[in-house]
Amino acid sequence: MKIRLRSSGIFCFRFGSKAAMGVGALLKKKMWGLMVVFAMGLSQALAGEYVVDFEGPGETKGSYATGTVNLSGLDWEFAQALIRNDEGDIKNGSRAARLRLFDGVFGSITMLENKSYGIGTVSFLYSRSNFSGDRTGGAPSFVVEYSINNGAEWIQVGEETSLDGVDELTLFFAEINVAEDARIRIRQVAGDNEKRWNIDDIILTSFYGEGVCGYEPFDYSNLTASYEDGSFTGLDGIVWSYGHSRNEGDYPIDGNGIMLRRASDSYLEVTIDGGVRAFSFDYRKAFGGDNTRQLEMIVNGSQVATTPVFGNFLGEDATVYNFVHYLNTPDPVTIRIKNVGNSELIRNTVIDNIRWTCFVPCSNTAWFFRTKASGNWDEIQIWETSPNGSDNWVPS
Repeated sequence: MKIRLRSSGIFCFRFGSKAAMGVGALLKKKMWGLMVVFAMGLSQALAGEYVVDFEGPGETKGSYATGTVNLSGLDWEFAQALIRNDEGDIKNGSRAARLRLFDGVFGSITMLENKSYGIGTVSFLYSRSNFSGDRTGGAPSFVVEYSINNGAEWIQVGEETSLDGVDELTLFFAEINVAEDARIRIRQVAGDNEKRWNIDDIILTSFYGEGVCGYEPFDYSNLTASYEDGSFTGLDGIVWSYGHSRNEGDYPIDGNGIMLRRASDSYLEVTIDGGVRAFSFDYRKAFGGDNTRQLEMIVNGSQVATTPVFGNFLGEDATVYNFVHYLNTPDPVTIRIKNVGNSELIRNTVIDNIRWTCFVPCSNTAWFFRTKASGNWDEIQIWETSPNGSDNWVPS
């Protein structure tokens, strides 16, 4: 079943108990992508996503030999992997990718081109195939990785995933949240020889999609090489205040930045009047001290999120991390970024590339949707809408 929205914009959906269908049924009816959105609690339709369902013209590959296939406009390399529609393939539609380990070569599918506008999330369906022997012995396991430097280096997303006992399509979902043009690869890392497994319906969302409201690269800051208190007017006339902070010095991320020193009195603060959906920034260790660094995001006086611990070892480190937190508020917010706690220990940290997206209200928050679940996947289903979820149901 395909769902088409006749107009662009922001939509919110509520599903009442009368419309409840099992997750497996929703997956089989090609609605899992929407369910991901609902599960994340996002009110904004995903914009700029890249979808691979292996159903397009020419999206086939008949052998396991390493080769290139174009999927939804971008080239991929398939090694010990193919695209077929055999009875033993577990698929959502006509075709799916199939991978295996053979003679020491693990199956993998790798993007050879970048997706523009960054990657926010990656999701796809996976299952063991159902050919002879696929569901006995050592099950395959895989990892998902992404690259922001054209495949020169790869960063793993989440943990290694095992297919042990996975005999129907199961959802893999992970956040990547990189603003740079990026690519992914999915590769098998364990399992018995010639145990086959399938992948279908890959979705890469953009880091933000549309709706970026603000960006601060510190190009107009008045920060110097000395730790000082002060303020500056950045892009779009927004005023940023800081305490006991300096410029990036020898530890830049992308040109100019701000360096925080300690938790007790170093901070960066801004008030954003128009509401915020998502707020993000890049950060890295500065200097070589081994004191533990961890940043916190304080909104209207209350801590709402922290970064992972980083930099707690002797020596310099050029690794750049990205932080993103979803506020989803229409109200003015005062955001403060600082090291966690009130310690006077030196915890030098550089921040750069602050971005936030606009809050966009739902255009139909009062509407409820329902349909019946007949168990017959070939039967056309009629969707009904209601303003209150209890009566006045009308076919949509």
